[in-house]
Amino acid sequence: MSAAFSFCVARPLSGASPRFVRIASWRLDAPVERVWEVLSDVESWPRWWPDLLAVRRVREGRDDGVGALNEFTWRSRLGYRLRLMVETRSVRRPEVIEGVALGDVSGHGLWLLDASSAGSVQVTYRWDVRLERTWMRFAMPLLRPLFSWSHAAVMRRGARGLAGALGCSMLDFHDYAALPQWPTDAETGPRRRAHHE
Repeated sequence: MSAAFSFCVARPLSGASPRFVRIASWRLDAPVERVWEVLSDVESWPRWWPDLLAVRRVREGRDDGVGALNEFTWRSRLGYRLRLMVETRSVRRPEVIEGVALGDVSGHGLWLLDASSAGSVQVTYRWDVRLERTWMRFAMPLLRPLFSWSHAAVMRRGARGLAGALGCSMLDFHDYAALPQWPTDAETGPRRRAHHE
């Protein structure tokens, strides 16, 4: 059963919770259709993604996965858990999976598969969310580097697990911030920083 998904952001509101945006990208030595088959089968993810504890189907979607609603329980590398309800919003086989998440974080995510290089696939995941749990919101200015490290570690383990499920090699891996390291003006008031990760 194909149940495509992704997380992507919400509405930027004044005084909203801190925004967290990361991009993870890696190359797999596998055909794009095979990567798509495994990645779009969300209910199989806990078998190969070590930090995904459970996926529960809440609502079925269309044949292409659009409209499906799933509950995810993740374990961070820092020890805390995140619970999300994710609704699939857009699917374009075999290139794009997009959706919206609500729960301990809320926002958008986007999976992109690029098979422009013969014999391999570039997998990119964009995670653009706001933190909803009170302790995370207050800790974000201090713990942002740790949250970023944990996210990168979870994504790397997922990339390796996906390669294992496909029986192929992971050729490279990158994870980086898509926003400045420091909180934005909307998060902290009139403060401007030029530093980027």
